[in-house]
Formats: sequence, structure tokens, C-alpha cells
Amino acid sequence: MVAPADQPPRVLHYQASLVRDGDGYTARCLELGWLCAAGRDLEEALARLRDLVEMELSHRTGPWPLRAIVVPLDVPVPAERP
Repeated sequence: MVAPADQPPRVLHYQASLVRDGDGYTARCLELGWLCAAGRDLEEALARLRDLVEMELSHRTGPWPLRAIVVPLDVPVPAERP
């Protein structure tokens, strides 16, 4: 997405969730839930995710931006095994 030289580039706003995963972090785009990226730190995981989202959007015709619905998810604690 390239803006004309006399206009600033448009920016789309999406949400990402980040989870500590072993030695690094996993970042997932909430609106494009199938896209996730890993990195050694938060910045690397987000940078990789941003690249994936840009690539995905370059293949889509819209609508933009997509919206995620974020709700709590309560799950019972598994019973202890003997």
C-alpha cells in the first residue's frame, strides 16, 4: 500500500496478543487469527507479525480494517491426575 508522495501513508489498526512461549514470544493478530509469528523478544515477534499482516493484506481486496470481538473465555481447571 503506497500513498502518493504528497499524502501520508494510510495506517490500518489491528490488535495483537502476545504470549510468553519458552525462550521467546508468540504474537497473533486477533483480526486475522490464522496469522502468528514468534520472536526472541516482544519487538521481534511484533515485527514479524506486522510483516505477515502486510503480506496477507496485499492479497486481499477488503474490507479493511477487519474487527475482532474479544471476550473472556472461562475454562474449568482439569482434575488432578493420581
